[in-house]
Amino acid sequence: IGEPFGLSDIAFADRNNGLAVGTGAKMLRTTNGGVTWTFEGTGLAQKRVESTFSSIAYPSRTRAFAVTTFGGIYRYMGEPTTTSV
Repeated sequence: IGEPFGLSDIAFADRNNGLAVGTGAKMLRTTNGGVTWTFEGTGLAQKRVESTFSSIAYPSRTRAFAVTTFGGIYRYMGEPTTTSV
């Protein structure tokens, strides 16, 4: 995971798509219910305390909102996964 102190919050849009956030602008994404997680680049400085995410809301598969400890609000726009029917 990188930086110490790990994660501070996790949210799922549905049973497969989830985001987890934490210190050092850390954001992880899963598209398989948490079996595997990948690092999502946020564009924030990872070594700055004001880049620490304290919480995340993930209301849909393509949009989430993360809040930093200093009140910054960031919108995440992810690509929906494709599935065969």
